[in-house]
Amino acid sequence: MKNILVFIISSSIIVTSCERDVHNIILPDFVQKLVVHSFISSYDSTSLVTVSSNQRIYGDLSITETPGIVNVTISNGVKEVNLRKVVAGYIFSHKDMPVEEGKTYKLTITTDKGLKAESICTVPVRRDFHLEIDTVWEYLEIPEAGSWDMIRANIYLTDYPGEANYFRFASKFLIYDSRYPDNLIMEPSGDEPEFISDEGRNGARIFFNTTRVTDPSQYDSAFLVIYVLNTDKPYYTYHKSLENYSGGDDPFSEVSPLYSNIDGGLGIFASYVVDSLVFRLK
Repeated sequence: MKNILVFIISSSIIVTSCERDVHNIILPDFVQKLVVHSFISSYDSTSLVTVSSNQRIYGDLSITETPGIVNVTISNGVKEVNLRKVVAGYIFSHKDMPVEEGKTYKLTITTDKGLKAESICTVPVRRDFHLEIDTVWEYLEIPEAGSWDMIRANIYLTDYPGEANYFRFASKFLIYDSRYPDNLIMEPSGDEPEFISDEGRNGARIFFNTTRVTDPSQYDSAFLVIYVLNTDKPYYTYHKSLENYSGGDDPFSEVSPLYSNIDGGLGIFASYVVDSLVFRLK
């Protein structure tokens, strides 16, 4: 009986401790910042700049911050253009100012709340990376699903020597067949990391990625299109940090754990150019 009484008393102490309120906690002041997201390329005809505000992660979470009335400009050092507001953000038409390889662009955002964010990026110069595709037929068999033929495409590139290069991989499988009213487009993913750099492999032939597509013999014709995005370092660093992000739903909620190159704010302003190779499978 004595042991039971001791257990009851101990449990009461634990429960009481759990219910104790904590007082005199001083939360840090919320500092509002602009959250910016934009990528520009000579490959595109327009670019989009999204602008929002960071939000509280403590205190009264019902308070939602807005950036206010926003003004967005992009400059190439000679000319400056004001971006037009659309539903998705702010449109930068390259007809107003072309995005040229090797040039540096400055993004400036101001609001009527007194917030300001700036960033610069330099567009990479397009290089010939001598893209190569080595195809291998594969026979796959799964007892529960049956068997089928596929083509494994190993992709290689040759790094441009004398400079740091950063790459992103993408691909398309284009199918043309009289049985379908529209051409079919599928986007197979690669087996290897989507982003790589030439660190330690300057000027070398580099294995880039592997992708697989279904047997093309059943179609009238089929093509595999490989895209290589040659990016600036901020583009690469941002996406690599995004891959490793392990926080909540909004990585820019208060203090961003992601890479950011926005002065006075959070987010990314970066650039890329595109090289591609079309390989006929049938």
